[in-house]
Amino acid sequence: MAVQPGEARLDTTSMISEDTFSREVTRAFGYLVRDFGYELVQSDDYTVRFERRPIFVTIGYDAVRSHEISIWVGHGNDAEPPFELADVLRATGCDQEYVDIVELMQTEDEVALARLLQRAGNLLRAHGTAFLRAAEKAFANARGLRSGRAAEYTTRIQNRCVLEAADTAWMDRDYGRVHELLNPIRASLGRTHRRRLDFVAKKL
Repeated sequence: MAVQPGEARLDTTSMISEDTFSREVTRAFGYLVRDFGYELVQSDDYTVRFERRPIFVTIGYDAVRSHEISIWVGHGNDAEPPFELADVLRATGCDQEYVDIVELMQTEDEVALARLLQRAGNLLRAHGTAFLRAAEKAFANARGLRSGRAAEYTTRIQNRCVLEAADTAWMDRDYGRVHELLNPIRASLGRTHRRRLDFVAKKL
């Protein structure tokens, strides 16, 4: 598969017409129709949608503000929102470098647009076949990962003040205070704070 990580994904040189976007999407994702039996059911307003019920793949472009390309894979019978392509790749165990390629794709340049869409299409085809064929296990994995990431983010926000206070106490060598702050949230600590907690525990 001709997909290489590491190339810049942000270009801002020219506007992209709706016709150009639709043409490049069809070129990059046309295999959904040819090889997977999907139908092209929408191609307007910078949105192209392929369907083979209950699965759909939607590719969109924000031509006015962010110039971001978005790719979603969804299950029509699922009450949850569709999955971004990055989440699909994470659920398949795809290398992080490839997840990074599709996590943020922005451009105003037609050549870059074609390149980004082709890469994204190649990655979906290479790693997301189970999703395209409506495998329930694939969607269950993606739901679990998304829930886990959401919970991790919530925990990180909730712990921010505690960690900042623990950092201050650490610099003041107030080891009792460090232990008091960090021990209740030990399970959610990163390596640095866990090592600090282990260190101060020996000092008490």
